[in-house]
Amino acid sequence: MKILFGKNAQISYDTAILFLTDIKKLPNKAKMLDDSVKGHISHTLSNDNGFKAKYGQSIIVPLPKSAAYKRVLIMGIGDVKEITDQKLRQLGGKLQVALKTASAEKALYLYEEDKVLAVEKFNLIAEGLLRRNYVFDRYKTKKKEDEAKADIHSVTLDAEELSAVKKGFKEVEALIGGVDFTRDLVSMPPNDLYPESFAKIVEKELKPLGVKVTIIDEKKLLKMGAGAIMAVGQGSARQPRMVVLEYNGKGKVSKTPDLAIVGKGITFDTGGYNIKTSNMHWMQFDMGGAGIVSGVMKSLALAKSKKHVVAVLALAENMVSSNAYRPSDIIKSLSGQTIEVLNTDAEGRLAMCDAMTYVQKEYKSKKLVDIATLTGACMVALGHEFGGVFTPDDAFWAKIDVASNDTADKAWRMPMTEAWDKEVKGSAADLKNLGDGAFAGASTAAAFLKNFVEKDVSWAHFDVAGVVWSFKDGDLYAKGATGYGVDLLYTLINS
Repeated sequence: MKILFGKNAQISYDTAILFLTDIKKLPNKAKMLDDSVKGHISHTLSNDNGFKAKYGQSIIVPLPKSAAYKRVLIMGIGDVKEITDQKLRQLGGKLQVALKTASAEKALYLYEEDKVLAVEKFNLIAEGLLRRNYVFDRYKTKKKEDEAKADIHSVTLDAEELSAVKKGFKEVEALIGGVDFTRDLVSMPPNDLYPESFAKIVEKELKPLGVKVTIIDEKKLLKMGAGAIMAVGQGSARQPRMVVLEYNGKGKVSKTPDLAIVGKGITFDTGGYNIKTSNMHWMQFDMGGAGIVSGVMKSLALAKSKKHVVAVLALAENMVSSNAYRPSDIIKSLSGQTIEVLNTDAEGRLAMCDAMTYVQKEYKSKKLVDIATLTGACMVALGHEFGGVFTPDDAFWAKIDVASNDTADKAWRMPMTEAWDKEVKGSAADLKNLGDGAFAGASTAAAFLKNFVEKDVSWAHFDVAGVVWSFKDGDLYAKGATGYGVDLLYTLINS
């Protein structure tokens, strides 16, 4: 779908879009269109059809053949005082669904100059339109009947002053570019997306945009002493990779990044010898953290951000074989700390800890974020609505909270306490990869990772197990990869 600005006489628009707060009072452009079809629109609205212009309601009104458009699609706004930025994004998503239902191809938004919806707010609607328009169908050879409907070619904004809106839309395009890249990665099947191929895909996508890409293979990982990530991947024929992504938009040499990010990239997780007994097919998106990080780096590059960011993707495949790591193994991490393996299905934290050590040692950033589909426990706590955030730094959380509230990505701060620190202390080794108790699994996972954070580094851990994938349609996505996290981290970085 294209978002266009300014009515083009060469384009034949089949659908007009109107937003209403009250069906009894048509604004100027709506009234002009209604007059041109002899009151057909107002007559339709006056009939008892259930449309009351409530928020998110829509109605499609077919127009006579003599009209300038085949149809008019009317969206309800509801009470303008209750409209928030997030509701505008969601309104854009609802508009995409309504346009698709109407088989609209080229739609014209007849913006009203009465400031019910300020023209500057259009980019939030456009963001929602583009988010909801994403579809992953590259593996389909035949489309279902409902998928074969005409694609929405374009939505055009017709308004007087467009320069500020067009300028702001460039950032929306950059954001969506990253969100859709994340969705592509998360949606790919594990036979095509594994550590080596993941690294090559990211290199091909990001290197031309000015992102420096360094791929560390299994030989280098072994030589450097990254024993934790290597243990996770040693049971697979597809060996681990670390991928280092560096974007520097400052225009000068910068030794210390503004932020370091680490993303968990378990491209498939069987659970290892603690094998998963159900829903293993979900584990194609256990690389969601690395997918989010890849998308963020693309958005930064597309937007030509002035920030300096370094990211590390911790990529491995957790498989079962005669060479796989076992419960009761003791492994040595890149940090030098030893870890007793109590459960091979608590593998993400092992891959992550080596990547966290690497990026701090090599780049000296004072701020570190790690993001991972780490625990089912966080999903139990927060469902599919919020990502969990663990950080001992109140000031850092305050910035994350603001970024979350400014975007479509909801985040909730989770507790950290010394009690959970004690649970991950080892007896036969320095640490163990599972807490003592049966509960608070997300918190003990965060406590484990805290052992790999340097003392002078502000750190936040994102557990996003419940939000990178949706099992039903939402306002901003169809069933599947959601693109969660890209906007939040992008906004945090640029704040």
